[in-house]
Amino acid sequence: MLVQVDKAITIFEEAHLGCKALFIFDQSLAHALLGLDALHAFDINKSNGGKQRKQKAIIISMNNPCAKFHRKPQIMITGAGEAKGLKQALEECSFDITGISAICSPVCLIENDNCCMACLLSKQDDFCL
Repeated sequence: MLVQVDKAITIFEEAHLGCKALFIFDQSLAHALLGLDALHAFDINKSNGGKQRKQKAIIISMNNPCAKFHRKPQIMITGAGEAKGLKQALEECSFDITGISAICSPVCLIENDNCCMACLLSKQDDFCL
């Protein structure tokens, strides 16, 4: 995308000398451009395995509620080679997920940090990048 934007700027500048352009982007489709192993909490099933993609390993962030896990690696694939689900990924980091649904329906509330497992995981530093 950056290569295309550079070309568009060059073309605009040559065609409209002395003018300034304003480029506005709708990035909703850019989310589909994530790498195959990119971290995306809302693409993770509640349980391990199933039709979910395997995501890359993470380093547990400093905003984790349990200090003993800070900066420790977490593999997002089980010993059996399945993609980890939200439940196991959060439990391994000492999150209390008692009574929390996997994903809000239809969408999470903007003001809420702990409304569902996917939202809770998405707020961790590795998933925010």
